[in-house]
Amino acid sequence: MDIDTYHKLIYSENRARNYLSKKCRKFGHRFCPRCNQRKLYKLKDNRRRCSRCKYTFHDFSGRWINYGRLTCIQRLSLIKLFELELSVRKVAEQMNLAYNTIYHAIQTVRYAILAHAEDAPTLLDGEIELDETYFHGAAHLFFGSLWGMKPKMLGGDPEKAKEHFEKNLQITEGKFLLTYIYYTRFYAAKTLDEELFDQLLTKVNDTPAEVLPGFQLLNMIAKEKAKFLMEKKDELL
Repeated sequence: MDIDTYHKLIYSENRARNYLSKKCRKFGHRFCPRCNQRKLYKLKDNRRRCSRCKYTFHDFSGRWINYGRLTCIQRLSLIKLFELELSVRKVAEQMNLAYNTIYHAIQTVRYAILAHAEDAPTLLDGEIELDETYFHGAAHLFFGSLWGMKPKMLGGDPEKAKEHFEKNLQITEGKFLLTYIYYTRFYAAKTLDEELFDQLLTKVNDTPAEVLPGFQLLNMIAKEKAKFLMEKKDELL
């Protein structure tokens, strides 16, 4: 994105949102992020309802742009600074936001890029073969999200997602609470398993953040995300 285009897009939140919204469409058409159906019903609050699976969503539902609480202008700024290859710390300084907020936002961008790469499984398969416990089984967490975020018709596989999330919980002994968040979002919500949805988020709420030394902050973030997901339960299921 050239600098002139960038400045025009961040002129207003509306303009930034419209630009990002168009990027979420396929050949100019909106489609259901769950089943890929194009026939949608527009609701009064600007959300859409799928004619096939009845999923209710907005333009950013089920997409990386929906994770975190950044504005659309902040998202575009993040993308521009990421494109310029600035460090996480520099991006946080430029945007006047917390380091952890930017860290997770940039990780989401990286995963989104990798998820669309045809060789994504190959790139991370080696990591699992070499040491599947590396950074608390991060590769399993990624694969669970990768298989779970895509509809079956686009190569997704809910059961493979479940296997990887369960493996990650086994490796971390259930102490890395963000695993429960991804498990909820990319398996329980996608398969409309309300019982599991509640069970996973309850586990996050009931587990002390300090259960995993050195990761208290990330576990606290997981607890915040659990509250957010529970508030959005009716939209997700």
